[in-house]
Formats: sequence, structure tokens, C-alpha cells
Amino acid sequence: MRPPYDPPQSKKKVVRGVSRTDLIERARSLVPTLRERASATEERRNLLEATIRDFHDLGLWRILQPERWGGFEMDYAIIVDVVSEIGRGCTSSAWILGNFTSRLWQIGMLPEEAQQAVWGRDTSTLVCSTYVFPCGRVTKVADGWRVQGVRPWPFASGVDISEWATVGALCYDEKDPNAKPAPIQVLLHKTEYTVNDTWYASGLIGTGSKDLVVGDVTIPWYRGSLVTEFRGGPTPGSKTNPGPLYKLPVFAAFPHIPAAAGLGAAQAAVDDAIAATKKRVSSYTGQSMAELTPVQIKLAEADAAVDAARLLLLDNCDEMMAIAEAGRTFDLTTRARYRRDGAYAAKLFTGAVDLCVQVTGAAGLYNRNPMQRYFRDVHAVLQHISVVWDVSAQVYGGVALGLEPLLPTV
Repeated sequence: MRPPYDPPQSKKKVVRGVSRTDLIERARSLVPTLRERASATEERRNLLEATIRDFHDLGLWRILQPERWGGFEMDYAIIVDVVSEIGRGCTSSAWILGNFTSRLWQIGMLPEEAQQAVWGRDTSTLVCSTYVFPCGRVTKVADGWRVQGVRPWPFASGVDISEWATVGALCYDEKDPNAKPAPIQVLLHKTEYTVNDTWYASGLIGTGSKDLVVGDVTIPWYRGSLVTEFRGGPTPGSKTNPGPLYKLPVFAAFPHIPAAAGLGAAQAAVDDAIAATKKRVSSYTGQSMAELTPVQIKLAEADAAVDAARLLLLDNCDEMMAIAEAGRTFDLTTRARYRRDGAYAAKLFTGAVDLCVQVTGAAGLYNRNPMQRYFRDVHAVLQHISVVWDVSAQVYGGVALGLEPLLPTV
């Protein structure tokens, strides 16, 4: 059961004359344009330059970036609000926006030296990520970390347009070969890795989620951080970024970000299905589809599922901020619940899209109908490890029963 809490004060924040409502409206204003660009984005298999520029011009990359580095440092729920709006226009664009804004959020939790490395010369610098931990081996060396690629890191979304990448790896204690390796994230500059173009996919095609390849590099100490430093509470970056946003449990909160991109696509699917059904007649019987009871029931269920998913995600985000603002801790059960809920929200809205596909019928098979893209994209979202229901449910179920968590990142 959820503890009672007050809405976070950070929702009332205004930075340089810009409120969270202003940022959401900016995202909303892009939706028609992004719908028009969606096919071209898929053809390019990457974000269009115009979209990248729009996100810069409207400040959308910076919604969670520290205020002292030119960001807006808003409440965590804004990432659900903004990314889901963008997802109504183009899921791939929403996916990249969510991933990049989450990286800029977490850069604010790193030591000041790491923040200076990323933003010291250009506060608009973009950072991608890939957290497939077994792909890399990290060991401690004098004043730094040695990073060795065991195999390429897949799914580095947006790597082509990034200056830096945060990469998950396993940290080994060479003095104790029997010790279990610890999950670590390392911050790499684009000169320290190469990119393999492997992204020929069926969903989220426009995300450019290619392979990132590392040979054998040594990086400064401040560019490596154990995952245990980001489970909620003060982080290395809290010395210079003391706000509650930078005290959230990163890996427990993260599922809300990919879920936000899929949520936007699902909302678009429901809206399109309702609009099309009002005018549609059966090509076989000539009957109005809007008058069919099964169609009405499916659309009602789809709409309710999207609403429920949105409320669940936003409620969690508000709770996280309220806990951080109050200086309370994030216990293991709460962190596991956030992971569970992000995956459950994804399960809800994916079911909503499936219902919309059924209602749309064979008309949804045409490439000119965006319903086929919504279907492909939300099912691609559902493959992200953070929103795989069976994994997240097992994490929560095990913790609730007093067992050690399945994943060390929770």
C-alpha cells in the first residue's frame, strides 16, 4: 500500500520565466509536425536534424538538467508529461528525448568534475546510454578506471548524435578474483568508442539504436560510479546540485521513461481509432462500425487502459519527488514497486494498442495508416528490460516475500 504524501513543491517551480506547463505546451505544439516527420524518421533510422534542432530551440532536452547548467530542473513527472506528448507525434523521437533527458538528469548526480567534463564548454551537450552490463569489464587503476569491451554494447539509442555515452559494465576486484563483480556505469567520450550500424529493426526504427564498441581505454576516477550510489538519497552530485531531483533512485525510476514514449503512442492510437471509427462502415456489410457493441467496448477499454497507465506513472513520479523533498529514504520494497509499476503501465497501454488494431481492422495494415507504426513501436518499447513485465513482477514479488532482488540495480 502506498504511504500518504503531499504533492511535490517542485511542481510549482518557474525557471527563467518558464513553468512546467509552458514546457508541456511546447511539446504539444510539435505533435502535428512530428506526425508528418514520422515516416521520414523511420527512413533515416535516426532523428531528423530538424527534430533535434526543435528540441534544442524549445528547451526540451533540458527539462531535468540542473538549473546551474542552464537546465530547468523540473519535477520528475514532467518527463512523463513531455515525452508522452512527443510520443503522440513520433514514438522514436519521444524515445530519444526520454533517454537523453534522463542521461542529463543523471549527469547532475555525478561528481562535479564529470559535470564540468560534459557541460564545461557547451551546456547543450547530449549524452546517450546503454546498460548491458556484461558487455564490459572495468577494473580500478591508479586515479581512474580501465574499461575493456568484452563485446559490443547493443541498443545505444541516439549514439550518432551524442558527444558522450554512459555505459553499464561489471567492475572486477583484481585482488580478489572470487569476489562477485559489481555493476558500474562509466562515462565515455565519443573519441573513446566506435559505432557499428546494426540498427535494422521492426519497431522504434528512428532511434538509431546502434552498437557501441570499446576497445581498452583508461578514464579518470570521476567518470566511473557504482550503481549502488544511485539508489536514492544524496549522490556525488548533491554537493553542487542539492535539489531533490538528484536524490531519486535512478534505476527504479527509469522504467517510467521508456513507458512515457509508449504511452504517447498508445494515446495517439486510441485517438486515431475513435476518430476513424466514427466515419467507418464495414466493407463487408456496409454497417456503421460505431454502432457495433464489441467495437464500443474495445475502445472504452483501450481508453481506460491508457488513462490508468498515465495516472500510475504520474502518481509514482509525484511520490518520488515528495519523498526526496522530505528527506526520507527509498526502501527496497518501494524501489521494487516503482520498477513493477513502470512495467505494468507498459503492459496496460500495449494492450490498449492491440485493441485499437482490432478495431481498425485490415485498414491498419497499410503503411499510410499510422496504426501499424503504433503497434510496432509499443511492442518494441515492451522489449526494454526495464518494462518487461515478467522480470519486473519477479523483482517485486521476490522482494515482497523477503527475498533478495533479482536485479542488483533496484
